[in-house]
Amino acid sequence: MRFFSLNSMCLAAVCAAGCGPDRPPGLEGFGDIGGTDGDPTGDGDPTGDGDGDPTGDGDGDCVDVDLGSDPEVYFGAVIEAGLGSDHDGECVVSPGPDYSAIWTAPFTAPYRLTMYPDIPAAMSVLQGACGGPSLGCTAFNFPNTVDFNAVAGERYTFVFDTDIDYGPTYFDMWLYPVDDEPSDCPFGELFGTHDGRFGSTLGTSNDFGSQCGGDGAGDHGYLFVPPVTGLYEFHTFGSDYDTVLEVVQGECGGPVIACNDDAFDGMTVESQLTVELSAGQAYTIVADGFGASVGNYELTMQLIDDQPGLCDDAQVLASMVPVMAEWPVESDAGNQYFGCSFASSERRFVWTAPADGLYRASQDATPNFSGLAVLLDGCNGQDGMCATTIPGEEPTLVFDAAAGQEIVFVSEWDPEAPGLITLTVEAEGGGSGCGQSLGSELPAVASGTTLGAGNDSEGSCSFDGAPEAELSWTAPANGSYLFSLEGSNYDTLMYIRDGGCDGPELACNDDTITDQMVDLWSSIPLDLSAGQTVSIFVDGYNGSGSYELSITEL
Repeated sequence: MRFFSLNSMCLAAVCAAGCGPDRPPGLEGFGDIGGTDGDPTGDGDPTGDGDGDPTGDGDGDCVDVDLGSDPEVYFGAVIEAGLGSDHDGECVVSPGPDYSAIWTAPFTAPYRLTMYPDIPAAMSVLQGACGGPSLGCTAFNFPNTVDFNAVAGERYTFVFDTDIDYGPTYFDMWLYPVDDEPSDCPFGELFGTHDGRFGSTLGTSNDFGSQCGGDGAGDHGYLFVPPVTGLYEFHTFGSDYDTVLEVVQGECGGPVIACNDDAFDGMTVESQLTVELSAGQAYTIVADGFGASVGNYELTMQLIDDQPGLCDDAQVLASMVPVMAEWPVESDAGNQYFGCSFASSERRFVWTAPADGLYRASQDATPNFSGLAVLLDGCNGQDGMCATTIPGEEPTLVFDAAAGQEIVFVSEWDPEAPGLITLTVEAEGGGSGCGQSLGSELPAVASGTTLGAGNDSEGSCSFDGAPEAELSWTAPANGSYLFSLEGSNYDTLMYIRDGGCDGPELACNDDTITDQMVDLWSSIPLDLSAGQTVSIFVDGYNGSGSYELSITEL
C-alpha cells in the first residue's frame, strides 16, 4: 500500500498521473490501436513485413509498432491484458504484458524518452531492433523518463511493461532530442488554485522560447498540476525587466499552448495570459524574457473560473461514526479529482466530523484496483491524504479531525470486474471493544444467558464470583445513552469500561430504582463521545440467568 500527503501535492509523481485516462492534447495515436496509425498499409501489420502480428504476442514480430525515424515522436497506445511478455528488462519485476516499438534515429544526439502511464509501469530502451543491450530503464514513476545517446541510422526498441495483468493499460510516450547543457527546469512548483513566486533569471539556463519571445533569454520553469479544471490567469506584474510568459504542455518540455509578451495588448514589461487547464495534467509555467532580457520577476497564478466543483454532486454522509456508503462499480460520477490515483471511475462524499478525534476511512473495491483520498479542507480539495493499493487490498487512511470539520472523501476505482464498492468511516480504535460487538446501531438490543459463562472480570459493585457476558458498542455521535437490563430473569449486575476488556471502569450498577421501588435489573446512563467504544459486562449479584440488554439514546 502506498501513502502520501497532498500537502506536498505529490506533483512529480502520482498527482501528475491524472493524465490517464484523460490524455494530454496533441498526443497522436492514442486510441488508434487496431486502426492505421503507425500502420501505413492498414493491414494490421505495423512493421510492414507481412506477418500480420500487431499484438507482439510472440507469434510473429517482436514489436508492436514501427515509429519510423522522425526526430520527435508523440504516440499513445494500450497494453492489453493477457498478451504475455515478449521482452525482459532489468526494470521488469514480473511477467506482465508489454507493448514495444522500434525507432530509427535520424541523427546522432542525446535523446529523452518519456512515458505517461495510467497505472504504475516500467519502460526500457534497448539497442537494436527487437531488443539488445539495455541503454536504460525506469519503473513505477510518473512520468517514466530514460535518457540515451542515439546514433544516426541505428534502430532502438522501446518496451513499455506493466507489473500486474488485470486490465488494459493506457500510456502516452514522447521522444525528443535534448542538448547537453544542464537545465534549471523545473526550478520549482506551483500549488493549489492561487500561488506565486519571486525569482531572478540572471545567470539561468535558456530552456524555453515561443513565438512571443524568450529564445535568447534565461528562464525559470515551474511545474504545475492543476487540482481542478478551469481558467487560470498568470501574470508577472511587479517584475523589473521585459518579461515573457509561456505555458508548456508537460514537465519541462512539450508544445507551447499559450504565451504573452506584453500585458493589456500594449508595450509593457509585464506579461499576462489566461488559459484553460485540465485537472491532473502536468504543465510548465515559464517566466522568460523578451530578446535577451533577464532580471527579477514576480510570477502569480490564480484560478478565475472553475469547472464543476468537487462537492457539486457529492453525496452527503451522516455526521456520525461508523458510517458507510455502498454502490456498484458501474456507478461512476465522472472524473473531477486527479490528485490521488490513475483510476478511471470516481465518486465523492461530504462528511462532517461529529467530534474531535482520530478517524479511519477505508474502502473495499475487491477485486478492482482502487484509490481513496481524504481532503481535510473539504470542497477546496487542496489539503489531504491519499492511499492506493493493488487489487484485492483495501486503501485505508487515518486522519485527525475537529468537531464540525467538513471532510471530502474521493473514491476512485477501475471497473474491471463487477461488484460493489464500500466506503467506511469509523473512529480510530473503534473496534477494540470486549466480547460480542453490537456495532453502533440505535437502538441496540442483545439477549443471551450467563449460564455456563466464565467469571473473568469483576466490577466495583460486584460481591461474588458470578459468571458474566461480555459485549461492546460504539457511540455513533456525542450524546447521552441508557444501558438497561430490564426484562432479564435474574438479579443482574452490570458495569461498563472504556475501550477494551481491561479499560477503566466508567460505571457499575446493581439495582435500578424506579418510583421509589428497587428493581433487580441493572441500568446505567452514560455520556459518550462520537466513536467512543465501551465494553459492557452483564454480570449477576449472586447467580446467573437469561438477560435482555438494550441501548437507547436519552
